[in-house]
Amino acid sequence: MELFGPFLQVFLTLLQILQMLIIVSIVLSWFDAPSNTFVSTIRGITEPLYRLVRPWTRKIPVPVDLAPLLIIMIIMLLESYARMALGGLRGP
Repeated sequence: MELFGPFLQVFLTLLQILQMLIIVSIVLSWFDAPSNTFVSTIRGITEPLYRLVRPWTRKIPVPVDLAPLLIIMIIMLLESYARMALGGLRGP
C-alpha cells in the first residue's frame, strides 16, 4: 500500500494545477484575450473537459457557462476521495 501514497500525492497536485488552470480560463473568458500561446494552451487544456459536461450544463437556462463550475466540483470530489485514501494509507 505504500506505493499508492506518492501516486496520490502526485494525483492531488495535478488536480490542484488543473483547478488553477480552470480558474485562469474563467478569468480569461471575461476579457477579450488575444490569441497567443498562453491563452491557446489554457484553452487547449480546459476546453476538452468543458465539452464533456456541456451537454448537461446547457440544459440549464442560465446566462453563464456552468461547465467550469461543474468540472471544479468534480475535481473537489476527487480531491476529497484521494485525501481520504491517503489518510487511510497512513494508518492510525
